[in-house]
Amino acid sequence: MPFVDLDERIVAGAGRSIAEIFRVDGEGAFRQLEGEFLDQATSGGKLVLSTGGGCVLAPGNRRVLRERCTVVWLDLRPEAAATRAGAGGKKSDGRDAQAPAVRPLLADGDLLERMQALDAIRRPLYRECADIVIQVEGKTPVAIVEELHAAMD
Repeated sequence: MPFVDLDERIVAGAGRSIAEIFRVDGEGAFRQLEGEFLDQATSGGKLVLSTGGGCVLAPGNRRVLRERCTVVWLDLRPEAAATRAGAGGKKSDGRDAQAPAVRPLLADGDLLERMQALDAIRRPLYRECADIVIQVEGKTPVAIVEELHAAMD
């Protein structure tokens, strides 16, 4: 199946970075674009879709995810996520983690505190949407894929 990164689609479609959209138009405008691109991405054939962490904030997005997708939540504690983001580490899929400067909601203040605050809001929404939950901390990408395959059988 093809892989689609929703944030990359938004950047390509808007012709601007996410940070610029947030700075110029605000989070609300970004969330509107996110919903539009989510709807487009999930209206076609099968794919593997990576969303940004805040995609679940909009009730309409959660509905789309629940109705059109098998949602896999790669769960990571905020402390581990902050370490990865702050150090420019690796995501569980092996790609480079984005530095906080690239993520507007993490750009100001203490990174761990921001991660914990976002997690407190989003964790129940992730749980609401997730069909499969995989704890990824301390696991290799291969181990995560093996666990996902087992969960999908």
